[in-house]
Amino acid sequence: MSAKSSPSESGHDEVRVRELTAADASKVAPLLAQLGYPADDPAARERIEAWSASDHAGVFGAELAGELVGCVAVYVVPFFERAGARARLVALVVDTHRRGCGIGSALVQRARAFAVDRGAVELEVTSRVEREEAHRFYRGCGFDDVTGRSRRYISRLGSAAGCA
Repeated sequence: MSAKSSPSESGHDEVRVRELTAADASKVAPLLAQLGYPADDPAARERIEAWSASDHAGVFGAELAGELVGCVAVYVVPFFERAGARARLVALVVDTHRRGCGIGSALVQRARAFAVDRGAVELEVTSRVEREEAHRFYRGCGFDDVTGRSRRYISRLGSAAGCA
């Protein structure tokens, strides 16, 4: 299933969203670096392959005029405590020179469709505090800021730390 945006009045090409393949690794790696997570081509290829192998994971790329200009990774986790599932946008990036053209919105739309197809009733995303532009984007896509509703804790695995 492809999410497409209409050509703009200025005649720009359509955004085409499609599943990523291992062959996209050389284009995905620099996008991840723009997001602040450097990856070489083999690492990007390994991640795309691993995510593509899971029924709960989706990795999609946005093309403009045949060029990969953005990508999104979404993962669906079933609730244990209630019916349904929650999807999480794990990564979303649009090339810095192509932002503000509807590419991010098309990627989020495709991630939403993927999540709904797998029974998700909500979609979450986290964003670093300093990424104000991203926060505006997410609010514009219908995400609510629920920061005050809960806390987020992370435990690094493999460390000597444990429960006291």
